Amino acid sequence: MFSASAAGEEAVNGSAEPWVALGGTGPDGRAYTLVFSGLGDGDRWFTWTAMYPGVGVAFAFERPVTIAAGTTRRGRHAVVLADGALDAATAAALAASASVRRPDSATTW
Repeated sequence: MFSASAAGEEAVNGSAEPWVALGGTGPDGRAYTLVFSGLGDGDRWFTWTAMYPGVGVAFAFERPVTIAAGTTRRGRHAVVLADGALDAATAAALAASASVRRPDSATTW
């Protein structure tokens, strides 16, 4: 687990980095990297690796967030799956290109 300026679950969890990456090895022994991007204003990354790997967007990480009745909160997130173990520069480039190429992938809560 890493970002542009941090490495490890504890350092990345709760950060507001523009992207985070999670690397692993598949059953065939080949390395892969997942690159996540798309935090909104005030959002934080919620990450864990202890029992199983996971990355999520926490829009109420530090304090409760109220969404008024009749309103919506929208988020736009991208995930890139790449072969191999990536370095930070490559992960950053993939995160930037994914958010530009897939503007139609918005999720509404």
